[in-house]
Amino acid sequence: MPPKKKASKKATKKQTKQQQKSVSSSPEPEPKKVPKKGNKRAPETEKKNEENPEPEIEKKVKKTTAYSWLLEKDPKLEEFPENADYGSNPVPKFPYQKTQVPIDENLLNRDKFGLYCKKNQPYSAKMQFSSMVANTNSNKFYIVQVLYDLDKPQNFFVLKRWGRTGEPGYQALIGPVTEQKAIEIYDERVYNRTVETNYELIKTQLEDENDKEEQKTQDQKVNTVNKQDSNLDQPVQNLINLIFDMKVQQKAMQAMGYDPKKCPLGKLADESILDGYKVLNKIVIVLKANKPDRRTQLEELSSQFYSKIPHDFGRQKMKDFILDDEEKVNQKLNMLQSLTDMKIATNLNDQISNTTLNQIDANYQKLNCAVKTLPTNSEMYTDICQFIKDGSKNFNANITDIFEIERPGEDERFNKKIGNRMLLWHGSRVSNYVGILSQGLRIAPPEAPVSGYLYGKGIYLADMFDKSAHYCRGGTDDGTILIMLIEGALGQQNVLQGPNSNAQALLNGKHSTFGEGQYGPHSKNYKKLKDGTVLPLGKCQRTASSSYMGHNEYIVYNINQAKIKYLIRCKI
Repeated sequence: MPPKKKASKKATKKQTKQQQKSVSSSPEPEPKKVPKKGNKRAPETEKKNEENPEPEIEKKVKKTTAYSWLLEKDPKLEEFPENADYGSNPVPKFPYQKTQVPIDENLLNRDKFGLYCKKNQPYSAKMQFSSMVANTNSNKFYIVQVLYDLDKPQNFFVLKRWGRTGEPGYQALIGPVTEQKAIEIYDERVYNRTVETNYELIKTQLEDENDKEEQKTQDQKVNTVNKQDSNLDQPVQNLINLIFDMKVQQKAMQAMGYDPKKCPLGKLADESILDGYKVLNKIVIVLKANKPDRRTQLEELSSQFYSKIPHDFGRQKMKDFILDDEEKVNQKLNMLQSLTDMKIATNLNDQISNTTLNQIDANYQKLNCAVKTLPTNSEMYTDICQFIKDGSKNFNANITDIFEIERPGEDERFNKKIGNRMLLWHGSRVSNYVGILSQGLRIAPPEAPVSGYLYGKGIYLADMFDKSAHYCRGGTDDGTILIMLIEGALGQQNVLQGPNSNAQALLNGKHSTFGEGQYGPHSKNYKKLKDGTVLPLGKCQRTASSSYMGHNEYIVYNINQAKIKYLIRCKI
């Protein structure tokens, strides 16, 4: 867009009056909160005087955008060419963007505005600030966007919304102003928050507008196409409905404290999750060092973690959520792994489907994984039921269905040559199974702290149902859980009678770690299956081990040593 001529004093006064109508100047105690639908504006308490539509911008202000980090990754991003597609209306002179983010949902009449983009960068930023340092109780967000009027595209606005994380907060709309002024105000706000007041810019993945339009077209077709009936048997249909249920995902996120309103899972960048792992790694280092200023360091690092991974704590005090022991760190490690799996589920849910397929079958196809119901009259079904009964003391499990699982390529890469193959339990929340079935079992990334895991970073298996079922709870109203039986190629085992986060380094040529516990099945009751795999049947009993750990654990450090064999749906 060509630069605008400098406005006259008369025009400036007129513009000032318009601006004063858009932005309230009430004192801080009086602003009204934005209702959930977001249809009212409220003043923002800031040092800058926002009544002036063209405030002086300091020369020192660093010019930045919400997605400057994207440019650092891909510096080859270029301006749109002169022959870019500007759409049917040539007036706005904004070519259709390949990338887009939504206008803030709390803005009234949001469909009358467009989000300003330049160099493939949407002028939209979400920032988070959490702090518990020196008894502060900050957990707040700040959103800023540059918008333009679709009817009068020469009119630009800067939308701001801020407040306590988990609440609608307050809202202000500055404008109309010129394109250049809107960019200046936006840059100032982003710089002021991220540089001067240490807000964390939440990195998000950008939507592809072409995919968005294609999805819209597909959705329209879906309503006119006679879909086929599902080709899956009823138990598999029920399973697919369960794991793709977004309500289950929402409940799981709420249970973990994650705030999807600030950053929906499908938009959360992988880089943000890795940043979360890095902060947890630093926390573990501080915990081990045990220096005099440890408390202050933990407060600062905990604040960093909650700034990178937004949490909804309501009005509770932030100091109650300091990550000051390894158990709390482990909870957040599990949370980040769950967010990774749920992010996969969200993305697959949004994936375009074959319009002639039943939705259940379409979701099944997205898993790229064979799921078959195990006949109730089969010997394997009976053995699994017995395995559950033997290992259940704390949970009374009622089996609904048992499924055979076959992931493409998993059998070929499975390292059965090392021997000592056992069928063992592995538990996870229902919300994680789209990610697990579509991607397979995974090991924590390098960014995760090794010492955050009892026996290092690996795939953890158990011979007692109770041990793994503990990790399955949450997300369903009726107590339904999903738990897997994994064929583990254990090979030669290094036996440990207590946790050691460096267990992998202690293997010395062996293939896995056996964390010996006080209780487990006796080997005399083990059953050798037809394919040579051992099923460790037998009632839980006191072992001869002097270990202080409760139950046995089996840890493999290579995904080629673990293969998903069965999935059990039950209620506990």
